[in-house]
Amino acid sequence: MSKDKTTNSNIRFGNAFKKIFKNFYGGIRLLATSPQKLTANQILLRTLYARFGAIAAFIVVTGIGACILLAMPQMLLVSLVGVIAFIGYISYMEWLSESGNLLFCPVTCTGLKKVQQLSVKSVYTYRFVSIDPANGVGFTLNRTEELGFMEGSNYLFCFKKTPDGQLDNQSMVHYIELTGMASGEQQQMAISETGKSISDETEPSGDTHTTNVITMEAIRAAAKAEQMRFDDADTDL
Repeated sequence: MSKDKTTNSNIRFGNAFKKIFKNFYGGIRLLATSPQKLTANQILLRTLYARFGAIAAFIVVTGIGACILLAMPQMLLVSLVGVIAFIGYISYMEWLSESGNLLFCPVTCTGLKKVQQLSVKSVYTYRFVSIDPANGVGFTLNRTEELGFMEGSNYLFCFKKTPDGQLDNQSMVHYIELTGMASGEQQQMAISETGKSISDETEPSGDTHTTNVITMEAIRAAAKAEQMRFDDADTDL
């Protein structure tokens, strides 16, 4: 009986190890792929992995350097922790992405408001509405530091899905700026809340310029409505 339990435990451990390796390998392939061949969602994850990898590399080099220069072999444990954290984080994020627990939202920044509070830091409130007004995505982010979001610029946010469906600072994973990308590439890469690309949800048109104008008009209308709601809320306060 105990032998069967041991066998089952070994199988589960082996399957878990294979899953971790598979997810980590997927993340490494993402880092090794040229951005021109990636979607916006993949570019966002690639940027996140690269930043975390830089931190992990710094930890590893610091541990090895301390071991050599200061004759402290125990510092190699710090390097080992850095490697394990890097593998674990990428595997975890790839698992979230593969299981559909990440939500990618292409949005436009519609405004910034600085709220001065007594005895604490100023709070910056950033308002965002979806690039595609049809899906109705909109949210605000409150930060104690100015992040540099520009009104009218497009961004791609990544959130971890929550049971209550909230999009806030706690569930935000990362973001990148979409403004400046080629429009065709942007439509191919930006993924809506339902998991479909904007280009898939837009009917083909012979006049691309007209389609872009209509989209921008819709964004301006949504931004204006959001601004009115925001101002009304300030008035009530």
